[in-house]
Formats: sequence, C-alpha cells, structure tokens
Amino acid sequence: MPQRAAISIAVAVVQATCSSFRWRRGAHGPELRLARGHIRFDEPVDANGTGIVGLDLAMANLDVALGEAKKLGLPVTGNAVDICGTRFFLRAA
Repeated sequence: MPQRAAISIAVAVVQATCSSFRWRRGAHGPELRLARGHIRFDEPVDANGTGIVGLDLAMANLDVALGEAKKLGLPVTGNAVDICGTRFFLRAA
C-alpha cells in the first residue's frame, strides 16, 4: 500500500475567525486540523492581504528538488522555494 503524505496549506487572511471549525493555535496562528494535515492561517505578506501563500510538500529526494529549483533560477531560502508569490516548503518524505 502506498504511503500517504501529510498535506499542509498556508492561507493569508486579514482576520482569521475560525469559531465554526475545530481549530487550534499553531506556531504561526490558527490551524484547522485535517485527517492527514492542516491548514494554517498566516498574516498577510503583501498589500492584497489574502490567498494561499504557502504549501508544505514532502519530497522523495529533497536535495534534487532544491537543486532543480536553483537551476531554474527560482528563489530558494533554506528548504523553501518561492514561485509566483507562493512559498513551497519542501521536506523529506
């Protein structure tokens, strides 16, 4: 049976109100817990103020993925790659 990866998405919102959902306080603010991951609600990163700003992805070969991103000229900071205003946080599967 294939191994399932956890899913995490970061959404920027001006004011996160999660009273109608099962949520908890995470390291970066409110989080909605899912069966195989969570959704984080972060502070806005630009004047627009809302939208998906980050994804956590499990990679089979983290070093290869980061190397390919660098070859493509994408901004890489630590294990994160920025693509079109969205930060992809890469971690080992």
